Amino acid sequence: NTYISPFIIENKLKQIPNIDLGTILKLKNEIVLVIACKPANESPIKEKLKELDLNYKVIFKPNIPRDPRHHSKIDYGKLVQELGDN
Repeated sequence: NTYISPFIIENKLKQIPNIDLGTILKLKNEIVLVIACKPANESPIKEKLKELDLNYKVIFKPNIPRDPRHHSKIDYGKLVQELGDN
């Protein structure tokens, strides 16, 4: 088994310019990066992900839902629901 720490990946993503917020999830038995950014920034972000060996499928979204009580935290349940992984 391979273990992936969302905390470590989220911190790496925070270091990439033009990413508003990002995380890693398992959706439908596939590991994916979910990144919130402006559409014009997608191409340079993809290049930076390659440089950092973050070679996962990427889903770009205009925003990622945040926990209403702790706005800095990602609302993972709502995010998975939005992405349609039942």
